[in-house]
Amino acid sequence: MKPTAHASEDHATGLLLAVLAGAGLALLAGCGSETVAPVPPPATPPTQTVVVAPAVTPAPQTTVIGATPSGQIIVTQAPPVGVQPQVISARPSVEHVWVAGWWVWRDGHYEWRSGEWVIPPRRGAVWVPPRWERRDDGYVFVEGFWQ
Repeated sequence: MKPTAHASEDHATGLLLAVLAGAGLALLAGCGSETVAPVPPPATPPTQTVVVAPAVTPAPQTTVIGATPSGQIIVTQAPPVGVQPQVISARPSVEHVWVAGWWVWRDGHYEWRSGEWVIPPRRGAVWVPPRWERRDDGYVFVEGFWQ
């Protein structure tokens, strides 16, 4: 049999189809060989660390009851005992005298007021330091004064 144009076209078409089918299979084979990363599991919430603090004894309730007619404040909490250490500078002049510091009540707690060099209001005056006095209903601050 003699080859016809038709037969060679059919052969070319078959060959083309075979090549395309092979290429398609090669593409599919390539896709099948790709590594697919696994989907990570949903993030777990971070663990919580609970720290239990040791029991703390609450500070005694402090109450300012009020003021006396003379304007003195009455506090139920006892004042601190003692003085705070302080560096005393050189005496500025022979007229100056040292007035030691004391505890004051401010903003709901005791604070130390530092001592200082002062000039007395008159010759021979003596400083009587302030103090906290215990009363039936609490502690009352008595102002210092020059005597």
